[in-house]
Amino acid sequence: MSYFPDCREDMTYNQNFLKATDKQFVRGYDWCSEEAVDNFFDNLDVYMEDSDPLYVMLQELLPEDETDEYEVERTFGGAVEHRTVETYGDKLRADMMDWLESRRNEMITAMIDDMTQKDYDAAVKAAQTAE
Repeated sequence: MSYFPDCREDMTYNQNFLKATDKQFVRGYDWCSEEAVDNFFDNLDVYMEDSDPLYVMLQELLPEDETDEYEVERTFGGAVEHRTVETYGDKLRADMMDWLESRRNEMITAMIDDMTQKDYDAAVKAAQTAE
């Protein structure tokens, strides 16, 4: 659990209130996070042999009561991917993405806290007008 709000949905610390340069920075963070995690897990065979105990463990199925589903909204293109968590590798990937999302929320919260009240009020008004 995070002490930071979900900056995609929060009404006080919303990503839409960021300055343009901060928004660009967050988009870069999102893209790098998605690419790094997905490329690593999609290419485990490059780093490990099929007989490697860690590789074998990551391919093992989770107990049925621990399987899950989640959505990933891609940074560029906006496509939403539905993913199923069936293996320990899937679970580790989902947990890593959850951790990166928590760090993202922390970063956005700090960026908004660094704004002057005047800039924040203007950003909130602009975001509400854009809706």
